[in-house]
Amino acid sequence: MCSWVNFYRGLANEARERAARASNLSIKDKFEEVAKEWSALAVWAELKRSGPSATAQLDPRDANRIWAS
Repeated sequence: MCSWVNFYRGLANEARERAARASNLSIKDKFEEVAKEWSALAVWAELKRSGPSATAQLDPRDANRIWAS
């Protein structure tokens, strides 16, 4: 069975691929935004799976950087 982390990463990759294929700049930007959101959700799921100690070690600046990338 696929973990949620892998599921969210797969959706992020799919959104990135669609952004790369999009010819309309507006649509391309939207797909890139969606990819960032799925990536951030994958990071969140990874932290939840790792337990409270991993969440406590997360620097909020890292979370913001992950979200913005």
